Amino acid sequence: MNQNYDFLIESEIDNDLERFLSTRSVLFNLEPIGIGTPYVESLSSYIARLAEMHSVKETILLKNVISPLMLNKNVKNELSIRGIISKMHLINGFSVLSLECIHSIEKLTSRQDIQYTTMTEWSGLFNKNVVSCNRRWCPLCLEKFKEDLGLVYEPLLWAISNIMICDIHQIKLQEFCPHCNKKLNYIHSSLIVGHCQYCLKWLGDVSTNEDKIHSYDQKFIIENYKQLFEVAPSLNKVPIKYLFGNILQKIRVQLGFSSMQSFSKFLEVNNTQLFFWIKNKSSPSPEKLLQIAKKLNCTIYDIISEKDLHIKVNPDDFKGVSKNSTICKIEMESHLRSAAYSTNTPKSLSKVCKDGNFSVPTAKRHFPKLSKIILEKFALNQKESIIQKKKDIEVILKTILTQQIPQSLKKSLEDYGLSVRVAQKYQPELSKIIVERNQKYINELKERRIKSYEDEIKSIIYKLLQEGIFPSRGNISKRISDPNIFLNGHFRTFRMEILKSLGYTNIEHI
Repeated sequence: MNQNYDFLIESEIDNDLERFLSTRSVLFNLEPIGIGTPYVESLSSYIARLAEMHSVKETILLKNVISPLMLNKNVKNELSIRGIISKMHLINGFSVLSLECIHSIEKLTSRQDIQYTTMTEWSGLFNKNVVSCNRRWCPLCLEKFKEDLGLVYEPLLWAISNIMICDIHQIKLQEFCPHCNKKLNYIHSSLIVGHCQYCLKWLGDVSTNEDKIHSYDQKFIIENYKQLFEVAPSLNKVPIKYLFGNILQKIRVQLGFSSMQSFSKFLEVNNTQLFFWIKNKSSPSPEKLLQIAKKLNCTIYDIISEKDLHIKVNPDDFKGVSKNSTICKIEMESHLRSAAYSTNTPKSLSKVCKDGNFSVPTAKRHFPKLSKIILEKFALNQKESIIQKKKDIEVILKTILTQQIPQSLKKSLEDYGLSVRVAQKYQPELSKIIVERNQKYINELKERRIKSYEDEIKSIIYKLLQEGIFPSRGNISKRISDPNIFLNGHFRTFRMEILKSLGYTNIEHI
């Protein structure tokens, strides 16, 4: 009875030990700084601190510990060779690399919050990555972190490409090491957070004399991203692709815009773009998202959260924007007649109709004669403009042809503010003559240069022979104006031909 009891005790101890060991993580369960706050730590900073805590190089940690657990073969193979891959800066954004690193690190540390150190939660909102290519920092913040926290980290906020200033100290984020003047990568074998990985010097500075920058645009951008970082851990569902287009349609109806054209005019975006966004055929860029949020007097998150969708807009923003797309025929005729008989530079029918808030087909259907006059006036003006442009460009190109020293067409046109494409479009023949003239001049210079070197080589060969020295490549290189001349195969061949003419044989490798 006692033996059975002892066996049960031992078995229970073994089970407890097994359960205890199963809860152990391979790497320290290091908590990312600032989760759920606007100043959450970036993943690149977290990995650097994790490596430092284990007393290994960051690239060694990625190569030997993190990459073996990755599922994507391409990323895994590339990272396992050097511990770093191309486009490494995307580690803080939303990419295959960031997802693979999150997956591996969460397994190794037994944590479930690593994704909040990147932009992965917002991959359905943005149509492209929003992270910068190099590390950026505020020297005053680094000093403050060191003093207040007793450790240093780099917030994800600093990695956002269109954030240029520190919102706490109102100074420009630094991009170059003040000691060695180098841009710094996010991942490096010698990286220590808050230090330059090249000269290893501290990047913090309390005595910085940077001027304070007060920018409303920057403040608005920063507040948008800070809010996204803050709410990320509490999201019930992440934004999906094209979500924004569906919301824009609701906002259009809420604000009373019955036409897409008037809504696009209010938002100050391209009408075609807006149409594609709302129809879920494309999505706005991060810059356009911010522009729309600013116009609606709210943040990006306020829009996508759709809590009440009560958008607050400034009434002055509606000046010049018709919320109702209908327009009476009398107003339409007056608008078309004014454009048809105006003495100003003619506008296209499309532009006239857009200004009048009605469509081209509507104008042609109700007022075909006025529409025809506008079309013909604009076409005639365009034709005259093209003729005049051809004449102007002809004068410019003929002037270029009088230059004593030919230049490339692109270089020649720079002084006149013209592009090569425009010159070739309106004066193709003259453009071709300039290109051919310049190419001929380049070839002549090349021939002269070759002849000059050939004469120099021949002269040195004769002098060396007179001095009783064999004219090897090395001996000639010591006296010629360009010591690397024989890297060019032409001059190696020329030297051998001279020596053969003087009776030397078997000299190919001398």
